[in-house]
Amino acid sequence: MKKIYITPAVEINETMVCQMMALSIQDVAADSSPILVEEEVDMDIWED
Repeated sequence: MKKIYITPAVEINETMVCQMMALSIQDVAADSSPILVEEEVDMDIWED
């Protein structure tokens, strides 16, 4: 029996956005506070 490989069909659709898709709503103005916080090293996800 001869094995036949059939190449799968591929379709590529290129899209572009016309307007902003998402917006973060903030009530306060940005300041110079740090963005990142220190990591909690004693965190245990299995703790009750």
